[in-house]
Amino acid sequence: MVTQDEEGFGHEILKTKEDGSQLDYSMIQMDGTWSDGSEEHVFSELLIGEQTAHDTFEGRIKIATENTDKNVKGIQMHITLLFWTDYDKLEEAKRQGTPEEEVKFHIVKTGDWNLQIPVKVDDSQIKTFHVNETNAQGFGIESIMVTPYEIQIVPIVPELNSDMLNQVYSGFKNLCVEQLGEEGADTFLAETLFDSTDLHWYGGFAVFNQDGERMEFGNMQGTMEIHQGEMKKMDKLFFYLMPDDVTAFKCEDQSVAEKCNIFSFVLEL
Repeated sequence: MVTQDEEGFGHEILKTKEDGSQLDYSMIQMDGTWSDGSEEHVFSELLIGEQTAHDTFEGRIKIATENTDKNVKGIQMHITLLFWTDYDKLEEAKRQGTPEEEVKFHIVKTGDWNLQIPVKVDDSQIKTFHVNETNAQGFGIESIMVTPYEIQIVPIVPELNSDMLNQVYSGFKNLCVEQLGEEGADTFLAETLFDSTDLHWYGGFAVFNQDGERMEFGNMQGTMEIHQGEMKKMDKLFFYLMPDDVTAFKCEDQSVAEKCNIFSFVLEL
C-alpha cells in the first residue's frame, strides 16, 4: 500500500510520543465495504505487516469472500484505514493515566479509496482435519482447517451448568498451582486476566507452531475460532484449550500453555 501524499504517512502513522520515541504500528485496521457486482458486504479486518518506507506499508489482509460466486473475476472495495495499537501498549497507557481514546486508534486516511481487485480462487492449499477428540469432561476439537493464512478450529464444548463451570475453573486453577507453584500460578493467572467468576463458558485456544510462535487470535464465527497464521511457518501446530478466552489470548509462553490447559492436541502438517 503506497500513499501518493508528498510527505507520505508521516507522523500520522508513526505518531511521536512526548519522550520523542515513536509508536510501533504493525497492524492497520481496514473498515469498509466490498462488492462483487451483485451485493455489497461490510468488513472490518486487520492488515498485518510493517511500514517499509515513509510512504509504503506492506502487509496482508484476509476478507471473508467465501459466499462469493467462484465465477466472479474481481471485486470493488471502498475502505477507511485505522492504525491500531497493541493491547500491551494500551494497558500500559491506561496505567499511566492516558485517556484510552488517545491511544486506541488513529484515523489516518479516509475518502474515496475505490479499488478494483482481481480475484483468483485457489483452494489447493486448504487442509481439513476431522479430529473428533475430547477429554474426560467432554471438551475437545471437532475439526481444524489450515490454510497458508489462518487456522480455523471448531471446538467441542459439553453442556455446562454453574456447578460444572465451577469445577472446570477450580480444576484449572489447581492445575496451574500444581505445575507452576502458588506464586507462579498467581502471576500467570493475574497477567492473563483469568476470570473464574463468569457464569458462562468463554474458553479459547492458545495455538503455537513448531518454533514456539503463537498464532494470533483473529475472530470468532459462531463457535469457530479463527487464528492468524500468515507469514509464519506451520509444520506442526499445538492447540491448548483454556477455560477463559482472554487467558488463552494473552498466554505467550508455549511451555506454560503445555502445562496449564484442560485439553491439548498436536497436529502434524
